[in-house]
Amino acid sequence: MVAHGFKLAIQNTNYLNPGQVPVMCVDQQLYVIGKKIQWQWPSLYGENKLVLLLLGPLHIEQNFLKVLGQLMVGSGWNSVITQSGIASSGSADALLKVTHIKRAREIHQITAAVLHSLLIEEYSRCQPNGDVELSEWITLTSKDSPTFKFWLTVLNLEILLLDFVRSVRLGNFSGFKDALKGMAPWFFLFNHPNYARWLPVHILDLEQLQHTCPHVYECFSEGGFVVNKTKNAFSSLGIDHAHEQNNAIVKGEGGVSGLSHVPSALRRWTIGGPEISRILHEFQEFEDSPEISDYGFHHEQKQSYQIRFLQQCIAMKDVINEFGNPFSVRGTDLLVLDTRAVVSEEGVLSLVEAEEKGVKLYSNFVEERLLERAKSIYDPIPQSQTNIFAAKKKTVKSSDVKMLRSKRDLFARSFIVSIARNLDLDKFFSYENQSFPPSLTNNGQMRTNDKSQLTIILEKTGQGSESCEGRELVTNVGSQIRSCGLSTTSLAAGSCAEVEEADGRIILHLQDMVEHRGAKSVVVRSSDTDVVVLLVSFFPELREKGLQSLWVDYGSGAKRRYIHVHSIVLSLGDLKSVALRGFHAFTGSDYTAFFASKGKRSAWNAWDDDLFTHAFKKMSEYIQETDIHSLYEP
Repeated sequence: MVAHGFKLAIQNTNYLNPGQVPVMCVDQQLYVIGKKIQWQWPSLYGENKLVLLLLGPLHIEQNFLKVLGQLMVGSGWNSVITQSGIASSGSADALLKVTHIKRAREIHQITAAVLHSLLIEEYSRCQPNGDVELSEWITLTSKDSPTFKFWLTVLNLEILLLDFVRSVRLGNFSGFKDALKGMAPWFFLFNHPNYARWLPVHILDLEQLQHTCPHVYECFSEGGFVVNKTKNAFSSLGIDHAHEQNNAIVKGEGGVSGLSHVPSALRRWTIGGPEISRILHEFQEFEDSPEISDYGFHHEQKQSYQIRFLQQCIAMKDVINEFGNPFSVRGTDLLVLDTRAVVSEEGVLSLVEAEEKGVKLYSNFVEERLLERAKSIYDPIPQSQTNIFAAKKKTVKSSDVKMLRSKRDLFARSFIVSIARNLDLDKFFSYENQSFPPSLTNNGQMRTNDKSQLTIILEKTGQGSESCEGRELVTNVGSQIRSCGLSTTSLAAGSCAEVEEADGRIILHLQDMVEHRGAKSVVVRSSDTDVVVLLVSFFPELREKGLQSLWVDYGSGAKRRYIHVHSIVLSLGDLKSVALRGFHAFTGSDYTAFFASKGKRSAWNAWDDDLFTHAFKKMSEYIQETDIHSLYEP
């Protein structure tokens, strides 16, 4: 399909303008396919036959804004935006994810202006006489202060973003290539594999364009790689940006719902869309006539926009000054802007090595895969663990702080009382001193853990090699057992309607199948540890009634497997298998608490005494109604 599109583009261009090399702007996915086609058939679709523009400036800008968001997340920047009134808290978080390109660019433009102003103020304060040049002072200070270096990095990247936008708006091809080279290392650093892989290819194509397609290079050097929809200053657009605007015009308010499903809607959109775009374009040209007062000016040059921009800059600067000028921070700590929390040494190291690491990853990729071709371009790109504020020290939860403070106060009072009254502290602490036992609860909440570890332990205990064949679907309706292959029967012992948990009903199903249907081998489909425990625990009893083999169809997807229950029982023995119910309830389940910092594996390793086995077996036995009544007897 893509090759066919290339063929039509070349044919149409040769028909309309013979000798001209067609230029196509495609998205990243189509660019990948297009480059493969060009490399596979260079004589038909090579770089000298057709020029591909990667994704377009708008989408490159969008992804670089996401890189900036990844860098600044957790730095306190969103709090500054919120408190300055520029955006709400939800919008500030959305700006980091770049849900709106234009709005995100404006915020970074404001931030760059404020940071530059703060940097100059700090330089004037530290060097009132200008004894040290600004560039030299910045270099020296950034080495001594990670906080200074971080916000200087943010400022430099925002300026790089604005340089990229400026090169597009002015049609500056040389500046466009320089900006792309500056952006590329940061895509490697923050794990954007698609842009990290294909943006260097695009840059190399642009650098070689002067030799592969001289006429296209001359056209691009004159600003032909962008689109000018108006005659206003600073208003050139990337080709993809112009496409997006045209699509928005064609779609209108109703969108293009059903376009791919309704042929009439597709024909209407194909025929009427260009005409609608032409009419609106003529109206736009009438608006941009010389009689209009703001003809030739960019919309950001209007007074209303300039006033709003200045007000937002002042508001943001006031908020940052309340937190403290980040360029005035000295020392080896990296501080969060709003909370002044200290980032771990790992985060500081990531910041210090960030720029050099990104440049190294980019240069190695270009050298090894594009120039020397020692590696395939499709080989995996190593992940870069760049965590700056994400590596921040974990803060203690407020609930944990309250609990620790209460314990501290209790110990302090007890110590004072013991000294005054000569008390025995060991005897004092042998009694309960809290509302809930800390070994089983966390601030009054039942402790939980991963009960599925017990399934892994049991699976390793008994592993069989025999296969299970033949399945029969069995379920219940009320107290009646119903099968897909046999007639309906009633449960021999107990009613399913009286058993609340579905886990327990499975045992009743098994009992019915063994006693009334003569089942010898059964497969149970479940991915619940509780079911596995019950099947292992009740297998000795079911085996006496005729059951020989029992499997559990456990897990899903690639991890789906069969657990051999009969092999597990053979390995554990009947006594320990029956006692497994009591062990599971004692060491933690859905309704009983786990012991603090002790999971199933630790408890299993400690279960090596027959005394424990008999105790767990006693816990596994049925509780009679008379036993419950005895609890309330006087």
